[in-house]
Amino acid sequence: MIPLPFRPLLKVFLSLFAVGGVIWLGTSLARMAIGFDAFVPGTTTLKDAQSEAMLVHTVWLYTLLGGWAGWSYAATVIGGTGAFLLSMRDWKRNGWIVMCSILMVLTIPGQVWVILQDIELWGLFDASTGLALASPEDVRTLFLQRMTAVLASVISGLTLLIAATVLLLLVWQPLRRPEPLTPLEPTA
Repeated sequence: MIPLPFRPLLKVFLSLFAVGGVIWLGTSLARMAIGFDAFVPGTTTLKDAQSEAMLVHTVWLYTLLGGWAGWSYAATVIGGTGAFLLSMRDWKRNGWIVMCSILMVLTIPGQVWVILQDIELWGLFDASTGLALASPEDVRTLFLQRMTAVLASVISGLTLLIAATVLLLLVWQPLRRPEPLTPLEPTA
């Protein structure tokens, strides 16, 4: 049981974890839909019917959602770490907390790498206006490198699967040992 003075702080960390996680998953899925819409389905070639201006705008939306995904992932990690540390006393009774924490730690290296790649894309645009600072060909080249990199796709896919597993663990809470029953106290 978490000591009474730390319960409000735990709620803050859990709220940060939940809100950050929902935004992170939502933006990651929206980002995948926007990014892969630029390609001919089932291939790694860009659609011919799409003009350069449309492609640059698509890449800007993809990059913008990458910023949201990065910041919300940071909030998820901070909230999850705080909640994990504050709930140390409950680890033996609630194995699912440890399982969720281990899975979240496994996502950190991959997500940091994805965020660093997104920062490189971000550098191609003016953050306040969304206008491209580089030529459309440079935007196309860097976007193609980012989207066709097998490692980036695998890491993104695995982190989403891990996040889905963490959600299932939060809902089902396996390895949960119930509170021991206390004997009834005799009444006088």
